Amino acid sequence: MNIKLMPAITTAILLAGCSATQNTEDSKPNGNDKTGSSWGILSLDNLPSWIQDEMLKDKIVDNKSSLEVESLNFKREILGKVAASKNSDGTWYYLIDIDTSVPIECYIFNEYDGPANSLYGLIDSSLAQAEELNNKSLSARFNYAVDVGITENTPYLSLDTLYFLGEKSEAVAGLMKGLSAEVDGNLQVCLHNQMGYHQAFVDVFESFIGVSTGNNQSAEFFESVHQMKLNDISVGYSYEKYTTDDEGDINIQSRAAFIFPVDASSISASDFVSSSWSRPDGYLINASEYSIDNGELTSHYSIKNQNDKWLVGGEFQGKKINSELDYTGMLLSNFGSYLQTAHLNVSDQDSAEFYMWLSDADPTSAQKVLVSKLADNPSANFKMDIGPIVMKFTAEDSGIFKQGTMKQGPLVLDMELLHVKGEPKLP
Repeated sequence: MNIKLMPAITTAILLAGCSATQNTEDSKPNGNDKTGSSWGILSLDNLPSWIQDEMLKDKIVDNKSSLEVESLNFKREILGKVAASKNSDGTWYYLIDIDTSVPIECYIFNEYDGPANSLYGLIDSSLAQAEELNNKSLSARFNYAVDVGITENTPYLSLDTLYFLGEKSEAVAGLMKGLSAEVDGNLQVCLHNQMGYHQAFVDVFESFIGVSTGNNQSAEFFESVHQMKLNDISVGYSYEKYTTDDEGDINIQSRAAFIFPVDASSISASDFVSSSWSRPDGYLINASEYSIDNGELTSHYSIKNQNDKWLVGGEFQGKKINSELDYTGMLLSNFGSYLQTAHLNVSDQDSAEFYMWLSDADPTSAQKVLVSKLADNPSANFKMDIGPIVMKFTAEDSGIFKQGTMKQGPLVLDMELLHVKGEPKLP
């Protein structure tokens, strides 16, 4: 588990607001029935019958076509027919025909804000285009569904927006479906402005991002993906990858993306990116990270050790930070936190205490982390305390985090392992 992400997740939840968790009888998820919006927010049963009928439409896409981006070394067959394409300034755009009344639009970006912020921004832009094309103003929009998926080792976000253009008898309805994934320093986004065809859309998208995953030659010895659920609604994921350099030091690449429904029509989007280096014994060498919330760079930090002092630089909401930690001891890296958990699991000790740099908790201080064993608890074997943040979780003997639960007032966040490769120990 990437402990550094825990304060970031808490911060993102608080930014989203408690209204994101106020499930009503009309908005509760109903299992995994993806023929409607039961994996999301707005109940299909509350919509007019003609919309319900449209939402239930779907098909199997079995035709394929070739897609190649020479400058990115992408070449692969994808589902659907590539009907049109263009590129400019690091953006590649495609129309993919799946024999429905509206084609799927797909993009590749090599400059972007993140899977969450870019997806929400692109949906906003597409809704504005829908207004222009129909010569009708947007009269209402609703968060129909949010979700998290994974194909091979690549997690992705899903956001569906139900919208209405025009007023009263002149109004028309539509559904803007969106999916986004980050692969190898590029962002892939697909949109489909048509009700129904949910599984067809997902199938095409997964084949589209496969253009990138097919070229992934990373040499990571450990990789994991976790899904985040907020009050039973899938709102985001975290991803981490561990590699080594020629000297045996460990590079840790982490990222997280969240889409929180704030109310019926509003979304809070958050993206978090971190890169750090660890010694083989689990102690931190240096780190840098940044967060983007609702289209704005809210923070960026770096930390390094110089002359036995930890120096922090960066910016938070426009305010410069240049500080020295009042702690001069060793700081544990995320790799070290795995080692500590694995050691505690097989030891006679009941708990382990260590210090980490967790910028979203406080970038100018070292944070004490306490991991304790839990006895006679069928749903967790460890508890982690970071100041006011408490999470109960299940970890394997290797220290790999399988699932956990964190509560903040009325908010209940569940984390679950979706994908793992290797183990958090040097090969």
